[in-house]
Order: sequence, then C-alpha cells, then structure tokens
Amino acid sequence: MAEQMEVRKLAYDWYDRGLPIDRSSKSIVRDMNKCIGCGRCIQVCKEIQTVEAIDFQGRGSHTIVSPAVGKGMGDSVCVNCGQCIVYCPV
Repeated sequence: MAEQMEVRKLAYDWYDRGLPIDRSSKSIVRDMNKCIGCGRCIQVCKEIQTVEAIDFQGRGSHTIVSPAVGKGMGDSVCVNCGQCIVYCPV
C-alpha cells in the first residue's frame, strides 16, 4: 500500500524498543517492538472471544499489550484462537 501511495519517507523515526519476542505460545509469536498500541487485539479478545487474555500493562511510553505482568502468552489464559493476529494492523 505504501508503494501504491508513493510513500517514500517515514513521518516518524522508528526505533527498536528492545523488547523480547514472546515465543512461549504454540501458535502465537508476539514482537512487541512492532506494536503501535491500538488495542484492537485487546478488544477482540475481550468482546468476541470473551477470554480477556491480554490487556495494556505499564504507563505512558512504557505501555505494552501483554498477559498478566511477567507472563508470556503460553502461560496465560489464551485459547490460541488467533483473533488477535487477524485484527492486528501490523
């Protein structure tokens, strides 16, 4: 899409936040360095799947989407439905 719209330059500088990639789940790999914090995954997990496996954690620029503090997806109540992946824009 960026190519079709002839976007050649990023409006904002991208930087690696240095967050680890969560590979604890059998079916979901999460790279929080790519997350834009839109909350779509949280909404679909809560309202469509009624699981509430993930939520916002932290405050301000340190906010991330995560299961309970310190847990990976494999250690959460996630049912591995994949809806969060479908709704994620990145």
